[in-house]
Amino acid sequence: KENLSLIRIETKEAVFGIREAKGLEFSDVVILDFFASITDQTEHHKEWKRLLLWSDKSKTRDTAYVPVTMELEIKLLYTAITRSCNRLIFIETRQSQGFDAWCRCLQGRNLAQMVQASTMNESGSKSAIMTPDEWSVEGLEMASLAEDETAEASVGLLERAISHFHMAGAASHYLEIRAEAQIRAIQLEQDAQRHDSSVEGEPSPEAVIDAIGATLAYLEAGMLTDSSRVCTAYDMDHNLATLRKRIMRLTSDNSRHETNRTDLGSALAVDEVET
Repeated sequence: KENLSLIRIETKEAVFGIREAKGLEFSDVVILDFFASITDQTEHHKEWKRLLLWSDKSKTRDTAYVPVTMELEIKLLYTAITRSCNRLIFIETRQSQGFDAWCRCLQGRNLAQMVQASTMNESGSKSAIMTPDEWSVEGLEMASLAEDETAEASVGLLERAISHFHMAGAASHYLEIRAEAQIRAIQLEQDAQRHDSSVEGEPSPEAVIDAIGATLAYLEAGMLTDSSRVCTAYDMDHNLATLRKRIMRLTSDNSRHETNRTDLGSALAVDEVET
């Protein structure tokens, strides 16, 4: 067990014995079968149970006694736990009194979440171990990929990003709103292209309405460049030409200081656009 070799170094995943890992640190650590591998299953597990589940009132000289062999196990457990900088996961392939006591000890102090492998699918497994920040980062990566894809592929990636932002919780709610606005903008831009039956250089009224909706949705998503692009494509219409000028002015202002997304929306409110 202590002589496991490194594997998959190129993906920064490695397998170590606990002693081999001493002095190293990792973002995430999985400790496999620590309690299941304890040799004296009966006596040692009773000692772990007694040590972990004693009450403050029962802390006496007798209850504080720890066998020498168990001291070595405690030191190994300490070494294994302190290798982790972010997430620590215990996996036990069979039940034991020691692991049950360990789980009760941690859960009683709100330090751990118990997950039963038999009741988990892939999605449930991921949600059990990912932090809100990690859900948010993955969602942002998907949203970023959507910018270079076709409209249909972009919508699919953004829908996945929205589900990730939702899993991230309230802190990422604004990202969820922006991704939803981007989907709406893509769909309205497609509608504008379908309705664009220009007559003497003038876009159809339906195309103009869709283009204005797409422009405002891109603004809600914080995408000034895309909103300007849509306006430019239909700037033969007076309303969209006016919108484009305002966006260019806001873009210029934004290069000097950060502009609040709400201010952008109010500066280009729908009721200021003649339709």
